[in-house]
Amino acid sequence: MNANDWWRYRVAVRIAECLPGDARTPHQVIRAKLKKLRRRKIRFVQIGAYDGRTGDPLYPLIVKGGWEGVLVEPHPDAFAALQRTHHGRDGLRLENAAIADKDGTTELFVSPATGKPDWHRQTYSLRPEQHAQAARLGETREVYPITVASKTLRTLFEQHGVTVLDLFMVDVEGSDGMIVRQLLQTTMRPRMIVYESAFLLESEQRALLASLTEADYETIQTSVDTIATRPETD
Repeated sequence: MNANDWWRYRVAVRIAECLPGDARTPHQVIRAKLKKLRRRKIRFVQIGAYDGRTGDPLYPLIVKGGWEGVLVEPHPDAFAALQRTHHGRDGLRLENAAIADKDGTTELFVSPATGKPDWHRQTYSLRPEQHAQAARLGETREVYPITVASKTLRTLFEQHGVTVLDLFMVDVEGSDGMIVRQLLQTTMRPRMIVYESAFLLESEQRALLASLTEADYETIQTSVDTIATRPETD
């Protein structure tokens, strides 16, 4: 299995996990869902897209499936790499901003990656306490803020003309809850929401799960993510 097949498999597993009680075997569910993803032109928004490729389960599906959507990345270096990854690709719009509680600017707290493993480059956050948490776990981090553009999710949708979504994916190192709450305050109801819940406070996660249930989503939790789905409509 090559790298592309592996990430495609990862996405399929996530989708298959959202179907409790399905009578088919996991591999049958995976194949069926992959076939459907390839057939349909998925409309998506990805918050925290990084470079669009590294560790990104959506990359092969976006490229081969002709998906349409908006990819959001606040860090200027990562955004430049994201532009290179998707240069000339129709149907994609790239946004260099952080999704925050206001339009304007905000501070992004970053840690130098020199001498660190590759994944460390993706650990910047709007929340400095994310780095403090790492320090409590024994990882020493030098942290400094950079100023980046910010906008609310509602502004992002308006500026990019987003009116319908199949998939909404968030991976932003601890601010995922704030962004999902903003989503639920709009009229947008994607068929699937995936957000990283591993770094959320238990109380915040409980409140999010209650809000998603109230919005007619079924949820499951993996070790890292929460996946919320609405009933199929087609």
